[in-house]
Amino acid sequence: MEVAKEKHLEANLPGCLLLLLNYLNEAENQMFHKVDETCLPSEVDCVKLPGTPCIVVCGSSPVTAEHFMISVDQTIVKSSITDFTDSLLLMFAPCYCLNISYPEALGTTLQFMQRQ
Repeated sequence: MEVAKEKHLEANLPGCLLLLLNYLNEAENQMFHKVDETCLPSEVDCVKLPGTPCIVVCGSSPVTAEHFMISVDQTIVKSSITDFTDSLLLMFAPCYCLNISYPEALGTTLQFMQRQ
């Protein structure tokens, strides 16, 4: 949190989401795939990404990351996202627009977020 404050990043939402995932015993790596801070979309190993929508975090943690990407069906569909809230909304969008079911490993967390 201190690192995020120094970089003037909003740490509350990603921090709360990580706590919620932990509280509900759901897999963080199904929602967040971490890559190096300087990784380009073409350098992401898409084979390791889940088939369901996920956030690719450019850094070691969603709390301190400054850039994000969105992956759907093991393909980077949006890069250069600088706001965590935008990345979260863009992760939800394909679920609604393309009628993609939530992944089983994240079902409780995503349904909780949808209803709140």
